[in-house]
Amino acid sequence: MIGRREAAPAPRGSSEGLWRQALAGWGWVRRDRRLRALAGASGFFYFFGGFFGALYVLFALRVLSTQPAILGLLIASGGSGHSWAQARPAD
Repeated sequence: MIGRREAAPAPRGSSEGLWRQALAGWGWVRRDRRLRALAGASGFFYFFGGFFGALYVLFALRVLSTQPAILGLLIASGGSGHSWAQARPAD
């Protein structure tokens, strides 16, 4: 009811540590081929995406001689353009 206080839920204590839970989850991912494929694709994407992001900035600053403020504006406009495109209704 409104205005009536509820008792706080009791904290759920775990007898297992964080590392043990993480290893149990990793074992679950290794056993399921779909989860294993998703984890591999995600790792691949983020690992090489990090390289791309770093090299993109270095290329723009050193090779194209872009000013850092201009590069920041270009990246920000790309992000806002993406948000605008996602918000538009499909034709």
